[in-house]
Amino acid sequence: MFLEYIIYAAALGIIYLIWGRSGAEGRRKRKISIVIFTFTLAFVLCVLIESGTKFEIGNPTLKGQDQVDEEISYEAAEDIYFAVEAGADKANFGESLKDFISDCDATSYLSGKKDYPPQNLIDGDKKTSWQEGVDGLGEGESFCIYFSDAVPVRHFAISNGNHSSKEAYQKNCRVKIFTVIDEQGRAAQFTLEDTTKTQYFDLVGCEGTNYLTFVIEEVYEGDKYEDTCVAEMYFYQ
Repeated sequence: MFLEYIIYAAALGIIYLIWGRSGAEGRRKRKISIVIFTFTLAFVLCVLIESGTKFEIGNPTLKGQDQVDEEISYEAAEDIYFAVEAGADKANFGESLKDFISDCDATSYLSGKKDYPPQNLIDGDKKTSWQEGVDGLGEGESFCIYFSDAVPVRHFAISNGNHSSKEAYQKNCRVKIFTVIDEQGRAAQFTLEDTTKTQYFDLVGCEGTNYLTFVIEEVYEGDKYEDTCVAEMYFYQ
């Protein structure tokens, strides 16, 4: 609206300038046109100011702070920090999630005179174990733990290797490096020590998942067999 009044006033002034463009009479008319233009412009400004019109010529649209905050929160949500931290203190762990574990499967398992299925990982008995069933050391094989609901998994523990005896532990392979992957496809890699002791870890950023997949990346080789074993998995809030 403001711009329309300016154009109108300018057009009016130009008409008078053209009307009195030469001679003494022209100079007199130009003076009159300038006075009329000035008066018109002043009148327009007074009307606009009185009506409370805001002048926003060329002013870019700015985002409100709430809109900016919302965008930052959305972007951060897609890139939540996800990591495994070793050496966790079990005293800081929350409730055990054993009652929320619904199933477990694996890409392979050793079978024959005796079977070593992935269900051995969650049976509560360290003397049983899952053993991958492919040729070689089993690097690239994996198992998946399923939960009955999207639970927050903040800690977990692993009993690595075959615990049926001290000799069996040494004869078979143990996992050295695992990659854990959550339901959203976020991955974190961690290293285990070569020990029969249960090892405890913090899982950072996993505030709700229906399953976790553990992929064998590297192993401690056994003295006799190439089968990589994991005895037991534990999960906590």
